[in-house]
Amino acid sequence: MVSKTELLNGFYQALALWRMVLPAMFIGCLCGNLLQGTRIWHFAESGLHRMARFIRLPTASGPYLAMCFLNRYAANTMLAGLIKHDRFPPQYLLAVFLAGWFPTTLYFYIFFIAPALTAAVGVMVTGLYSLFYLGFNLLIALAGIALGVLLRQPRDFGDPTKEGSLTIDAPLDDKPKGLLLVKLSLVQFTRIAAVFVPVTLLFALLINIRQASAILERLNPFLASWGLPSAAVLVIIAGLPSKISGIAAIGPIFQNGLLTSKEVIVTLLVAAVFHAGYEFFSSFLPANLAIFGSSRGWTLSTVTIFIRLSAIGLMLILGIGIL
Repeated sequence: MVSKTELLNGFYQALALWRMVLPAMFIGCLCGNLLQGTRIWHFAESGLHRMARFIRLPTASGPYLAMCFLNRYAANTMLAGLIKHDRFPPQYLLAVFLAGWFPTTLYFYIFFIAPALTAAVGVMVTGLYSLFYLGFNLLIALAGIALGVLLRQPRDFGDPTKEGSLTIDAPLDDKPKGLLLVKLSLVQFTRIAAVFVPVTLLFALLINIRQASAILERLNPFLASWGLPSAAVLVIIAGLPSKISGIAAIGPIFQNGLLTSKEVIVTLLVAAVFHAGYEFFSSFLPANLAIFGSSRGWTLSTVTIFIRLSAIGLMLILGIGIL
C-alpha cells in the first residue's frame, strides 16, 4: 500500500525540479527562435558555405548544414529537392547527410539538453557528459566529412551563387517578431513540457515508493555488468522515446543519491544506445523513406544508425574506462 507521505514526497521533489528546469527550457526555446534570420545566423550560414568548400563537399551543402542547425526535417526536404532538380550530386548524399548530424545535435544540445541537464545534475556533471555526447555526434559528422574527401567532387558543383541553384536565405524582416516569436517559443516549450512534466512526476513518485525500490533491487545483477545500480533502468526506459524524458527521470534519481556523477554519465550513454534504436524505427527510418524515397532513404538510415551506434559504443567504453 502506497502511503500519502510517499506520494507527497514525490510530488514536492518533482515540483522543485520543475522550478529549476522549466524556466531554463523556455529560455532555450526563446533564444533558439531569436537567432533565426538574424545577422548572426546569416554570418554562420556564410561560414558553412566556406567550410563546405574547404572539406570538399559541394558548396550547395552550405545551406543544408545551416538549416540542419535549426530543423533537420526541413533541411532534408530541401536536400531532396536539390537532388531532384539536379542541383546536388546524389553520390554526395550520404556524406552531407552525416556531416549535417553535428549541427543538428549542437542546436538541440545548446537550447534543450544542456539547460535541462544542468538544472537537474549540476554544471560539472553536465560538462563531463557534454564531452561524450558531443564527441560521439562529432564522430558521426567526421565520418561524413571523410567520405566527402574520398569522393573528391569538383568544388564548384552546386555553387549557390550560380543561376538556378537553391538557397535558404531570407530577408531579416521575415523572421518572427515580438509576440509572434514569444508565441512560437511557447508552442515549442509546451510540446516539450507535455512530456517532461508527467515523466518527471512519475519517476519522482516511483523512487519514493517502497515497492518500487524492492523491484529495482532485483535488476542489480544485470546493471552491475555495466557498473550501474538498478535505479539506472528508470532512466533507460524513460529515455527510449525522448532524450528529455531521460533527463527528466535522472534529476530526482540523482538528487536522491541513487546515482553518482560517473553513473549519471554512463547511464545517459547507455540510454542513448537504446534511444537510437527506438528512434530508428519510430521516426528516423519512416521520415527518410518519405523524404528521399525507399532506396536512398533505407541506405541513409541503415548506414547512419550503424555509425551512430558505433560512435556511442566507443564513447561508452571510454566513459567506463576513464571515469
